Amino acid sequence: MAIISTQPVDGGSYTSLTEIICQTDGKACGYNISKVEFFLDGVSKGAMQWTSGHKYVLYISNPSVGSHSFSFQVHALRIIRDLPKPFFCESKPGSFSIVAPPPPPPPPPVEYTLTISTTVGGATNPAPGQYKSAQGSIVSVTAYPQENYVFDHWNLDGINVSTSPAINVNMNTNHTLEAVFAYSPPPPPPPPPVEYVLTITATAGGTTSPAPGQYATRTKGATVSVTAIPEKDYVFDHWNLDGINVSFTNPITVTMDTSHTLEAFFTPAPIVEVAVAPPVAPPPEEATPPPTPPITIPAITIPPVEIITGVAPPPPIIVPPAEVPALPPVIPPETTALIVFGGIVVIIIIGVAVWYFSKPPS
Repeated sequence: MAIISTQPVDGGSYTSLTEIICQTDGKACGYNISKVEFFLDGVSKGAMQWTSGHKYVLYISNPSVGSHSFSFQVHALRIIRDLPKPFFCESKPGSFSIVAPPPPPPPPPVEYTLTISTTVGGATNPAPGQYKSAQGSIVSVTAYPQENYVFDHWNLDGINVSTSPAINVNMNTNHTLEAVFAYSPPPPPPPPPVEYVLTITATAGGTTSPAPGQYATRTKGATVSVTAIPEKDYVFDHWNLDGINVSFTNPITVTMDTSHTLEAFFTPAPIVEVAVAPPVAPPPEEATPPPTPPITIPAITIPPVEIITGVAPPPPIIVPPAEVPALPPVIPPETTALIVFGGIVVIIIIGVAVWYFSKPPS
């Protein structure tokens, strides 16, 4: 009898096995086959009646992982003296192995999406957009405000969760993250520096140094010296500071603790009357002038005369009573002058001395 095992293959390895197939040529040592018995690991798994096709299938559950043996026993009948006698014919034992199937591939990692956005006035790192991350991972995001804006807070899934510019998001689910910025106007420019302006003017008859005009300083308490310069036939009179007569002194110093106006006042110089004595003919050489008795001059007061000055007049000059020698009979006309002060006649020899003082008759 020829037994052909189609499954399992002797010595084969399988991850699973659900059937054992035995195929014969339908003859057992020349005798008709009645059934086929299956043995797995030396244990009979039952016999099957012969059917046409000479193919016998034993359905089994998955055997355990490891090595197994199998064999077939063919039952045949032969007639001896018209009596059927059973006949057995066994196949050569075979073996196979059951191996554990490879583990299934791990499931793909779970990923969640972080959606980042911003309001007007700033940006983020990473930039706004959608980012996938593995479950349980931590994503760090930082907010950067633009000029004239400040970072205000983070909205995570619509909830205000932090006011720090940097935030860590735990990706245990899908999240939306919004950076909220607030407008911050620039600070106002600093006020312009305070300037103290001195405005200088002058009346007719003179000018000043510095010249009339406006002069500014940014230093509170700075001092400015101004000099009045009268023109010909004028004298300095006084200073008006902010419309008030403050000084007759020239020059003047102004303290710039605020803005000021300074005006120099000039007045015409006083007129001095000068009379020149007529020339006197010299006496003949041979004539001898008679002696002149001395003249006694009572005490007189000569009022002061201001001649182009900028200061207060000096005190009056008091000439005590004295005897003045008589004038010589001849006074050179080119060296004499007659000056009248308030009714007092003073004859002066220019460059030499005062000869006499007299008061004309009333």
